[in-house]
Amino acid sequence: MNSKVKWTLAFLGVMILSGYLTMSLVVRGRDVEVPMLIGLNKWDADSACKAAELYMQEKSPQYDELVPEGHVVKQEPPAGEITKRGRTVRVFLSKGSLLVYPPDLYRQSLRRAKILLQQNDLKLGQIASVSSDKVEADSVVAQNPAPMSKVGRDTSVNLLVSKGPRKITYGMPKLCGKQFDSARLVLKKVGLNLAHVALRVNENLPVRTVVEQSPMPGFRVQAGDKIDIAVSGRVDEESQGLTYRIIGYELPAGGNVQKRVKIELIDTRGTTVVYNEMAKSGTSIQEPVQISGTATYRIYVSGELVEEKELH
Repeated sequence: MNSKVKWTLAFLGVMILSGYLTMSLVVRGRDVEVPMLIGLNKWDADSACKAAELYMQEKSPQYDELVPEGHVVKQEPPAGEITKRGRTVRVFLSKGSLLVYPPDLYRQSLRRAKILLQQNDLKLGQIASVSSDKVEADSVVAQNPAPMSKVGRDTSVNLLVSKGPRKITYGMPKLCGKQFDSARLVLKKVGLNLAHVALRVNENLPVRTVVEQSPMPGFRVQAGDKIDIAVSGRVDEESQGLTYRIIGYELPAGGNVQKRVKIELIDTRGTTVVYNEMAKSGTSIQEPVQISGTATYRIYVSGELVEEKELH
């Protein structure tokens, strides 16, 4: 073999070895180490993958008692493994613990309590009601399970909800035999409202004496209940078409403000002022009036006409 052939073979050998070494370096240069992602939130995990020229892909989340919700609980491939640039790392985020802590719902409105339970992966269970002087109506008095006790997700939480202060009942007072104005004062004192006043012809009793009432004396009633009565009248009153009606009006609530309320009654007999008193905001006014035929009433608050209607 002459020297020229030897040099040619040697050159080819060098070229092959050089190519192999170059390819090995190129291929090896594309390898990267998978970073540790477990415990990171998904944003930090994504940043770590990008820094290693890898892509992150979220898979189905898993419950985990130790890793906080929204943080990586598992990764594939594992940290430290050598892979190629541009490959995908699959991560499984934590859904948090299977156990949750019921929020404290005391004094929360029922509507707010439902929202809080939903936000904590809990369900609304049975609802019971109880009177309470401390917790306003439609707000939570107690709950079961108790606040901050560990329970499983989707557990039902039973609530005890306030009906407001206990309403005191008492025996219906006797009105029969009293004059109409005296009976009105009795009803006002105990918080009962006149709903209807009827006229009964009776020549033996003074005019406007209560002769009938409903409910009857002794019947259990509570503040706000409506009462019907009938008062005595004369034959001429009945023949003139005189009847009793109730004019009702409630002052708008808002502040402890005193306003003058005046009620005018207009019927065949002319115009009569039947109510003219100072009243607080939120006051409910129930004024019985005797009318002849069809009548109209006007209500003024602080001198301003606020309502005008017909009475039939």
